Amino acid sequence: MELGAIDTDQVPNLQPWARFWCGWVSSAFLGSYLGLVQGTGLFPNTPNELNVLLYAHLLEKAVYELGYELNNRPNWVGIPLEGIRQLLEL
Repeated sequence: MELGAIDTDQVPNLQPWARFWCGWVSSAFLGSYLGLVQGTGLFPNTPNELNVLLYAHLLEKAVYELGYELNNRPNWVGIPLEGIRQLLEL
């Protein structure tokens, strides 16, 4: 087995941890970023506007990644599809 690879049967056990890590890292990044740009006029005026902007960018990136995987690594399309699925649940 390649270093860093996991067995397919272990994926379901690791998915909740991957979601937790992704959420934690995303939250830490966004919190730091917003702290830096606050008051600069670079970010929306209301939390709702910020949520819409963030959601639109995340969805656009996930769709871009889906196209990339379809063109280059079709076996990996499950990764961006899962991201799109999670975004659509929000």
